[in-house]
Amino acid sequence: MLYLKSAKITAPSDNERWGGCLAEDGLFVLLEVATDGKVLASHIGKAALDQLILAFQTSQKDHRLEIRDLLDEFQGNPYIKVLIVGFLENNRLSVGCHGEGVAVLVREGKSGRILTAQGISRGVVKSGDRIIFHSESFIRNWQGNLQDKIYSLKNLTEFEEVLSPELSGNQSFAGSAVLIAEVKHQDAANSPVEGVISLKQEAGKFRFLTYWQHRIRNFNIARLQDFLPANRKRRSAFLVITVLVLLLLGNIAFGVARMKQASRSKEVREALASVEQQYTEAQGILDLNPVRARELLSSSKLTLGSLLKNSKRNSPDQKLVNDWLNKVSASEVAAYRIFKLTQVPVFFDTTLIKAGGEADNLSAYQEKKAILDKSNKTLYFLSTETKEAAVVAGADNLKTVSSLAIHGSNAYFLNEEGIFSVDLGSKKVSKVIEKSDRWGEIVDMEAFGGNLYLLDVKNNSIWKYIAAESGFSSIISYINSGVQADLSQAKELAIDGSIWVANAADIFKFTAGAQELFAFKGISDSISTIDGIATSDEDENLYILDKTLSRILVFDKDGLYQSQYQWEELKNAEDIIASEAEGMIFVLLGSKIHAIEIQ
Repeated sequence: MLYLKSAKITAPSDNERWGGCLAEDGLFVLLEVATDGKVLASHIGKAALDQLILAFQTSQKDHRLEIRDLLDEFQGNPYIKVLIVGFLENNRLSVGCHGEGVAVLVREGKSGRILTAQGISRGVVKSGDRIIFHSESFIRNWQGNLQDKIYSLKNLTEFEEVLSPELSGNQSFAGSAVLIAEVKHQDAANSPVEGVISLKQEAGKFRFLTYWQHRIRNFNIARLQDFLPANRKRRSAFLVITVLVLLLLGNIAFGVARMKQASRSKEVREALASVEQQYTEAQGILDLNPVRARELLSSSKLTLGSLLKNSKRNSPDQKLVNDWLNKVSASEVAAYRIFKLTQVPVFFDTTLIKAGGEADNLSAYQEKKAILDKSNKTLYFLSTETKEAAVVAGADNLKTVSSLAIHGSNAYFLNEEGIFSVDLGSKKVSKVIEKSDRWGEIVDMEAFGGNLYLLDVKNNSIWKYIAAESGFSSIISYINSGVQADLSQAKELAIDGSIWVANAADIFKFTAGAQELFAFKGISDSISTIDGIATSDEDENLYILDKTLSRILVFDKDGLYQSQYQWEELKNAEDIIASEAEGMIFVLLGSKIHAIEIQ
């Protein structure tokens, strides 16, 4: 008995490219999708995998599992860049490809291709063989000719150690996938190891089907003579009766089949009526209540998946279900409120008040904005209501400035000597807090309610200074004793009464020094990086900058997804500030502040 042990390696996806692997229930698949970005590649890829699994399960049930049939399911899909499908029957491997796919067999140190584009290959494998599935572009994207090195790796662990860093760290691999299957021998008395796919049961089904197909094809009608009466008249009567009985049985079987088909069709029509009702309701509230619309579309998609699984292949019912599935999937994309922006207007340019000005950090208090220019060691003030702007502090005061905050009529900046206050009217600069020995590495500072808060990643702390009549209190820890939260990868703070901390790929929420449970909900793809966060006590939502995928994601404060803004230039953004009162998301790019209208 043979089984496959697999390793699946995928690169991060973006809006236009997605890759995935599957190895379960006797089926192994490598899929790469490319779109124009108007439809998310991850949506297309996951829907295609669901469709393939359903087709595989249906063909298993009908004992008609064929590679060509599975590939034909996706013949007309323009987004499928590479699709490799395979399964193992006893020791015989069957594998097929749509697009620029490659399968390489490595046996006893020698490697050779067993599959190229648009082909189907079948052959015998043995214990110790390794089969590597990838796209042609995967090899082309390597820096240098490392093909022989990849194929000569000793085991699955080495594959993961070598390939994972390359695929995750090189943008040219976005949407790529590699699947490695290793053939192992298993004694009948032993159970398969965990995580391994055993294929003996499926292989048994194929042998049974092949045996009876062979018996039927080789059946000789002349053998009936041995069972017929010797008398010619009796023989004729016997044949007539036999034919009539067979016709009767055939009619009965046909009638039963028609009744079953009619019953199934009725069930499909009733289910589709419910789907149509949910779809129509969702369409009507897409703009008013997108969250509810997504729930309705998700429910209808589950119903359609169940119908597709139980529909007869190539039947009118299956076509109808597929048509509805495509409609629901397209509407689901709209329900996620993805706004693709090609141009975003410039709201303000710092070069208008200082030649060569830059914008590295932005802090807001209502319509008042403080802009930090680290390269020129300059602090600017901007009113986004009147567009009044001025230089309020220069290099003599800022020195090695690192963080910025604003509250009321004062801006605050932090440098190697401590925290300084700048009166935005008089432009007077004064030190308000001495540098503390308790500070480690301060990466951000925010002001709220007149108090100052410092994010210290070295000491895993948030320091708080309380505003007093004359200056600020001594340093205290905002986070309560005993609260365990790893802030070593934290980047930025946002405060609305609670403190929100942007970590590497998630958000921490603290209220009154205690950590609260917070998680993202209602979004179909994962958030790989968080590069900035913005909110205030006047905002209902959180705004999250993801530079990797050039987008700003919007969630409510319970973590429920609301919308997203996609703009190619967001990959270069330095900082964002959102103001729902002003209806704008302000984005810092170079010397300019751009304004995205909140929809």
